[in-house]
Amino acid sequence: MSTHRKKTMSRRTLLSLSVAGAASTAVHAVAPARSFAAPAAVSRPAAPVKGAHPRVLITESHLDTIKGNLGDPVIAPSYNALLTASRLDTDGTLPGGTFSKPVRSAIEGLALRHLLEKDTELGRRAVTCMRNVLRTYQPRDPHDAPINEIRNTGTTLMLAALVYDWCYDLLDTEDRQTFIAAMKNLAAHQEVGYPPTALSAITSHASEYELQRDQLAAAIAVYDEDPEWFDLVSTRFRTEYVPARNFFYKSGRYHQGDSYQGTRFAPEIFAATLFDRMGGDAGFSSEQQNIITDWIYQRRPDGQLVRSGDTFLSSYNPPGRYWSDFYTVTAMLLSTTLYKNPLHQDYLLQQFKHGYKPGTEENLLFCLFYDPKLPRTPATTLPLTRFTGLPLAGMIARTGWDEGPDAETAIAQVTIGGHNFSNHQHLDAGTFQIYYRGPLALRSGIYEGKEGSYGSRHDLNYNKRTIAHNALLIKNPAETFTFAGTTLSNDGGQPFPAGGAEAATLHDLLDPARHHVNARSASGWAGPDRAKPVFSHVRGDITPAYGTKARLVTRSFVFINLDEPGHPGALIVRDSLATGSSSFETAFLLHSAEKPVVGPTTVDIARTDSAPGGKLRLTTLAPAGPRITAIGGPGREFEVDGVNYVNTPEDNSSGEPGAWRVEISPSEQGTKTDFLNVLQPHASDAQPYPVTCTHTAGAYLVRLRDTLTVFSDSATTLRRTLDFTVGEDGGAPTEFLATDLPAGGRWLLTRRGGKGGKGGKVSGQIRRGSTLYASLPPGRYRLGR
Repeated sequence: MSTHRKKTMSRRTLLSLSVAGAASTAVHAVAPARSFAAPAAVSRPAAPVKGAHPRVLITESHLDTIKGNLGDPVIAPSYNALLTASRLDTDGTLPGGTFSKPVRSAIEGLALRHLLEKDTELGRRAVTCMRNVLRTYQPRDPHDAPINEIRNTGTTLMLAALVYDWCYDLLDTEDRQTFIAAMKNLAAHQEVGYPPTALSAITSHASEYELQRDQLAAAIAVYDEDPEWFDLVSTRFRTEYVPARNFFYKSGRYHQGDSYQGTRFAPEIFAATLFDRMGGDAGFSSEQQNIITDWIYQRRPDGQLVRSGDTFLSSYNPPGRYWSDFYTVTAMLLSTTLYKNPLHQDYLLQQFKHGYKPGTEENLLFCLFYDPKLPRTPATTLPLTRFTGLPLAGMIARTGWDEGPDAETAIAQVTIGGHNFSNHQHLDAGTFQIYYRGPLALRSGIYEGKEGSYGSRHDLNYNKRTIAHNALLIKNPAETFTFAGTTLSNDGGQPFPAGGAEAATLHDLLDPARHHVNARSASGWAGPDRAKPVFSHVRGDITPAYGTKARLVTRSFVFINLDEPGHPGALIVRDSLATGSSSFETAFLLHSAEKPVVGPTTVDIARTDSAPGGKLRLTTLAPAGPRITAIGGPGREFEVDGVNYVNTPEDNSSGEPGAWRVEISPSEQGTKTDFLNVLQPHASDAQPYPVTCTHTAGAYLVRLRDTLTVFSDSATTLRRTLDFTVGEDGGAPTEFLATDLPAGGRWLLTRRGGKGGKGGKVSGQIRRGSTLYASLPPGRYRLGR
């Protein structure tokens, strides 16, 4: 399956760095970042029980269950593959000293059969093969080797740990010392090093398998003879790795993007599994499992994922293929077993339905961990809207769960932020995407292309930058952007925290001087029906993301589920900006694959490259008389400040680099800018609904079909009583949502009498945080204290 390539920038250059669950309908506001306190390091983990083997991934108590499950249709292909591999004619010697997947599988099969069949001869063959692997394998210098070769070194270390532990009684004292010395040599050839003290514990390759699988498994295996290794690994793990992850697990989202979320999360769930299977506790919060739930919401009807961060899965999956890889499947498998989550069990099996074939990757893990008795709960039981809290606040609002290129499901995804974790995370606080029969408001840029990948000119000047997203820009002509000391383009967006240096620990991430904070607060509500909300609202203060040039930047998003074929929904975006100078240029960005059609206050985007294809209508309601400019086309696809930072997708890629963007700006710049835009995805054979806006009493009243949404006309909350009328011509009730209400205070919606209508308090109104919802029959109403 897919693996990503060696990065193009030297590692030395790059190193310097409240909770919403799956069914939640609220994102709790969080105080400014300076009040964040790093969680105390969790207690020291329990050590392995001396003399007890096996203890790496399994114990004697697990063997009967594993044997009983081998005939299950999910497990059988993996077990049969291991049986076949165990018969490979090899003694483990590696010609040329290079890693061999067939030899790895042979040793795994031999060692597993030794445990299950109590066959000493199979165990001796496993030991002989592993001994020869350790004798002939030649690990590369981790400072200049391709990353996949470094990962092969880690896989070899993990394999040695299994053989040492599972065949422990077949090793004499000399064997054990030989194995330990060879295993430490492998560890020394990892980027994290031995002792494992190098690199960031939050990002970097040290946050992958190196410590959390490879060295942890080795340390557990050899604890009887060399307890120091476990002390070294477990101490760093519990003091640096665990607190950092529990900090962002509470958000329910991962920070490294659609492709690296599997590469980074699988090692974390692997570490949790290693501790659990030896009878210990890794110290991770149970909120860890919510990461998988977020992946379910990210899945688009076409089988790809809503884009975030650095995307490499597109380079290994042609158009039309369901995105899956062995890292994410491994994470699902282990998480499902550890947390007994039937929702994740269903999502794991969906991977098989869409082409991931049992018996091809990680066969040993399927034999050890797949639980055929765990029931399945489909994604269709989930609420259509999911919020995530700080430090990775945001919202995904869906209209359904149907699949296929002509599916009616639309998705609006919003990133608010909280903290930027660097590395593969983009400068994308306050951004959004819209999908309907194709990506309509898309995330632009290319991570892996023919002209480069990580650290390329395109990557640092465009792909990771704010300008490549559906974001806000504040262009200070005198601003300088840098990454690792290199001056970059001035895109008018958000600067790299700490100049691109990754935070080594949670203490670094929370250090105000490093400027990792990109949002001060986030709040949200969805309803009135939690399962299928009409309105989904999220609001955030993203002022810190823009540095000193911004005095205030807030974005408020309301997604309306219209529940109508051809008209799935609409996203209203309300922005307030206050800048440090009237010479700074502000802009609202919208990216597309095809050339937009620009009118005085509208933008139309179509997808004609695939059938049936969706369309998108943007209507600008504020500012009045906007300046709308389309930028793109051949030679200008990735233009920043007059320079096109070229990159070309890999052949047969399912990437969505975009080719056009629209910049919406006020006709006259000042220190304050307000944007109000409505985006309607619709079918190619349908017309968007008319949108009207009334500006009165310090508020914007936005009407679309049978809905009315109210926003403050400033960065502050609503302050004045608001009178309005709905359904003047009679008809169905109007779905009403007021946002930006002040905290506390008794704001009520009342009906005003007249023409036979009864006055008084509106029944059924719902007040949550800064929002108020009601379903209103035709009549005259007042919103006030």
